[in-house]
Amino acid sequence: MPIICIEGPPAAGKTTAALELEDRYGAYVVPETPFQQGESSWNQCVNQVERWRQALEKSGQYAVVVLDGDIFAPLVYASLWKDAVSLQQLNEHFQSVFLEQKIGLPDHYVYLYASPATRQKRMAGGRGVQREIPAETHHRYYTRFLQRIPTSMQEIRAGHEETAAREIMRKLSPIPEHRYEIQSFQCMQNILRQV
Repeated sequence: MPIICIEGPPAAGKTTAALELEDRYGAYVVPETPFQQGESSWNQCVNQVERWRQALEKSGQYAVVVLDGDIFAPLVYASLWKDAVSLQQLNEHFQSVFLEQKIGLPDHYVYLYASPATRQKRMAGGRGVQREIPAETHHRYYTRFLQRIPTSMQEIRAGHEETAAREIMRKLSPIPEHRYEIQSFQCMQNILRQV
């Protein structure tokens, strides 16, 4: 069954949308694994490999599996934070596990976006990552990446989770067979170098 990833900038409502899919449609949600600043790049990679393993296992038991946040988020954040050393280390680790098919690309991406005011309000409530990222750059990366690979992407405005969940399920298409295409992974690496 399909593995979908709900992604978006911090405090866009990814977890809320994922939980709505769980409540309304019986989806299995693989929770986000927050990575801490200073955490080793290998540990960040291992955490995401475990999330992928769990998603694959549950995809045989549930109609839909939802990754709350992208499993490649450590790479994206290192790039957006302009942390060249971490990005290089993460690239090496993630490429290795990708080639071993211990991690792969989700079948569908849903990019959730919210207004700056909504995100600010949510972050003031203690949500979000320790270090802010530019939402426009984050969105630009995912748009460029997902336009170049054979994985579908939906953009949905946050705020009405019931409507968002219904829209996600309505546009869910058959599973593409591109989870482990190295060309897609290399495309991601190239775009991250340009961000």
